[in-house]
Amino acid sequence: MNGFYQGKEGGLYPGGGDAPPPAHLAGGLAQAAQIVARAASGAPSPNGKIGFVTIGMSNTLIESNAFITNANANPYKNPALVAVNCAESGNDAAIISNPNAPYWNYVDAQIAAAGLTKFQVQAAWLKEGVGNITLPFPQDSDLLKTYLIAIVQILHNKFPNVRICYLSSRIYGGYATVNLSPEPYAYQSGFGVKDLIAAQIAGDPNLNYDIAAGPVKSPWLAWGPYLWADGTTPRSDGLVWICADFQSDGTHPTVNASGAQKVGSLLLKFMLTDPTASPWFTTNNPVCTSAASASLFGTGVGGAGGVPSITITPPKLGTPQSVVVSLAGAPANANVYFAFGYYSYNDGSLPFAGGWQHMSADAILQLQADANGGVQLSFGPLALDPALCGLQLFAQIATEDSSAPGGFGLTPGLAFRFGL
Repeated sequence: MNGFYQGKEGGLYPGGGDAPPPAHLAGGLAQAAQIVARAASGAPSPNGKIGFVTIGMSNTLIESNAFITNANANPYKNPALVAVNCAESGNDAAIISNPNAPYWNYVDAQIAAAGLTKFQVQAAWLKEGVGNITLPFPQDSDLLKTYLIAIVQILHNKFPNVRICYLSSRIYGGYATVNLSPEPYAYQSGFGVKDLIAAQIAGDPNLNYDIAAGPVKSPWLAWGPYLWADGTTPRSDGLVWICADFQSDGTHPTVNASGAQKVGSLLLKFMLTDPTASPWFTTNNPVCTSAASASLFGTGVGGAGGVPSITITPPKLGTPQSVVVSLAGAPANANVYFAFGYYSYNDGSLPFAGGWQHMSADAILQLQADANGGVQLSFGPLALDPALCGLQLFAQIATEDSSAPGGFGLTPGLAFRFGL
């Protein structure tokens, strides 16, 4: 949501930014401080529970199952936290904006089945859309905003201790074969969420969450994970949506597979790391704020085939993917040496085999290139371990190459940092 779209400013929050304004964040932190384990009566209790509910339609149902499965297996989840999937198929925003809709009876039943009372529900994730929408933009997103106002007010009225509601808009709809919410409506739904949150930030009394400012009508509202990406075009964080992520209708994510897992993983990462969520969602919180990164430095040296290359997938913590360090451009079947170290030599790189050793070689692994001159080294997946968060390492690969100066080809140096 960068730049402008049909005259409307992008960004998740007012002003085009993707982080809540400082005053709104402060309000969220104050609400988060009131989320504590509570007894069935709602009184704070060290033996109580924190209820977190997911609210929405069929996509939300599928994605919430993946999120809850992953959350319950995560060692950092607060044992007092009970996540309940209250989403249900066939219930779009228009339906559940009615407080008398049967949907809300279903929500009550799900909460009771999880062993919670309404007084223990204290936070929510809301993801909704308007089915079969045909209005032009921005009337479509304005209609969604109207429904969302009613829904967050229902949450406040049903759950006296609900403090926070995170929202997300639709995933990509470009493969849709049905008219539930194809593009551009899937993308445009993000403006409905943005405008809702912006209205609360601007002081709309219908969305007031602060008792000091008047009658409370709503939880504190903020973006949860932003889920839309432009199909196979990678976002800055690498997120893409491919056909295999969807069921045959091109609208619902695959169940217990890549589609549901993409959303479930993004939501879990958000809950583990967001400053308004992690204090109550986690225990033994790693408080990781570093972003995974990688960059090349220095120069390499090659033979007849050119300079070999070194790449790495982002070393992200807490995700199911392994980290892969790859070499390309070595002689076929050559011996290659992966060197890893804790510090770089920067401008003081050491002469080595006609080139430069750019980093300390604290560990060296010998492998063999394939017939195409490539080789990969995998490690992980990486736990969300506070000891790893922010750790920077360096790598360089040497290849036996009779045509290179000194008999070795060398990649540039690679610096990489573990993070989120």
